[in-house]
Amino acid sequence: MIEEILSGVKVILDIDDTSKDDILSFYIDDIENAVLAYCRIEFVPKQLYGLIAQIAAEIYTGSDGRVASLTEGDRKVEFESRSQIVLNAYKERLKPFRNTAGRVPSEVVRL
Repeated sequence: MIEEILSGVKVILDIDDTSKDDILSFYIDDIENAVLAYCRIEFVPKQLYGLIAQIAAEIYTGSDGRVASLTEGDRKVEFESRSQIVLNAYKERLKPFRNTAGRVPSEVVRL
């Protein structure tokens, strides 16, 4: 799976050699984990390979995160990660793959 996605990322970025494979594979793995967590699924369906390739390419070419919050008293600045910004932009395309029946541990109500 990762080789197929890596190939797609390299096509998007017009990369012909293997010099960037390690960093691109890291981004692919990171996005794959984020997609699995967001969609609450156990494996990435083939239909999402292209989307993951697009997201990884965008992260690779993108800039640093943007300011998520700013507090003036005692000066606190928090940044949103680039991968989170990009993933938020693709949430609409991920909606059909979300498993709304699944629950993550933080959502389980304890009696």
